[in-house]
Amino acid sequence: MFAAQIRNKLTRSEEDMEDLLTSNVFGIWRYIPPQVGLLQFLQTAKQLDEVSHLRLSSILTADLQFWPWLEEGDAKGAEPDVLIEISTHDQQKYLVLIESKYLSGKSSFPTSKKESLKPTDQLAREMYNLRRKAKRERFTEYALIYVTAHTIMPKSDIQQAIDELTEKTGEGSSEHFYWTSWRILPRVFSEIIGTCEKVHATILADLYLIIKRLGLIFFEGITSNGWNFGESAWRFEHSQAIFNWPEINMGDYTFESTITKFDWRTGLCPNQILWRFSTWQKKRKGN
Repeated sequence: MFAAQIRNKLTRSEEDMEDLLTSNVFGIWRYIPPQVGLLQFLQTAKQLDEVSHLRLSSILTADLQFWPWLEEGDAKGAEPDVLIEISTHDQQKYLVLIESKYLSGKSSFPTSKKESLKPTDQLAREMYNLRRKAKRERFTEYALIYVTAHTIMPKSDIQQAIDELTEKTGEGSSEHFYWTSWRILPRVFSEIIGTCEKVHATILADLYLIIKRLGLIFFEGITSNGWNFGESAWRFEHSQAIFNWPEINMGDYTFESTITKFDWRTGLCPNQILWRFSTWQKKRKGN
């Protein structure tokens, strides 16, 4: 009982941190133009193939709704963190859903058809409602962007949603799922702080410090902070290679000759007369 209460408190604390982070980051675009940070951040989102297919070249207006309740038709209800309606200079309309995570994972997962005929995975429920709303209100394009603190894409989270949507609705909507990391924000902000108006740069600089204080950065190398550790007392050296061949011990041996014998006989021709050299001795007179 006590352990369950502790888990609930930790979960509530994690959700509070996620809500605070989401409101701090996306809330600033209620007060500054979306071209100053929002556009650049959305452009970092990538699909499962790790390529950015979100074609947002310019943003005219961006209307942000925080924690809206979506329940399209008979779909199970969903409460994403942010729903952004975007209009562009070329008169295109985009509907972008933001589901953000910081310390926790998804709140619900896929189930079998026996348990539910409708998607139950958190991302699947949100996508099911998103695409219905986008088609009903005739948006040009729609996208679900999963924002987490991961350093690499949590592909399994997205793939689970795609698989359940495919099984239960016949449409996986894989081309509408995107992911990006909170950790990319410091880079985005640092690139635009020097190019925007002073008041906007001040807001982004404060948010930049908050993001870094939370440790939401990619690895940036190691710095000594000005300390001089002196010359190292060791080094790598190439030692001389030495080969040691053991002595080869062989037993005593001698060369021996063998008598060579010649046999002039041949049996290849049947009519050939057999012959041989014979010793001739001269006879002495009187014998």
